[in-house]
Amino acid sequence: MTKLSKYEIVLEEINSLEKQFSRLVIHNKELLLKSEGYELVNKQLLSENSVLNKKLIELEEKIDSLTKVNNNLQGNEKSLITKDKDSLKLQINELISKIDVHLRS
Repeated sequence: MTKLSKYEIVLEEINSLEKQFSRLVIHNKELLLKSEGYELVNKQLLSENSVLNKKLIELEEKIDSLTKVNNNLQGNEKSLITKDKDSLKLQINELISKIDVHLRS
């Protein structure tokens, strides 16, 4: 009888191990599916990141070119202001000369 009960105990342990093994196999399959899903999401995110990096570079280049254009315009404004000042000075001097001539006559 003791041999039979030892035999039964061994069978129960084997059954328990088989159940644990099958649970582990199922859990492993679930983890593999999740892992594959994560890899797919990772690839999509890497692709999106690449596209966004390209857009960022394009925008930085546009900002640089607009900054250069803005600096050029500001330089042109300053030169125009200087030219306007000079022409106004000439006009004022001409008017002063005319007034001077009228006052002397």
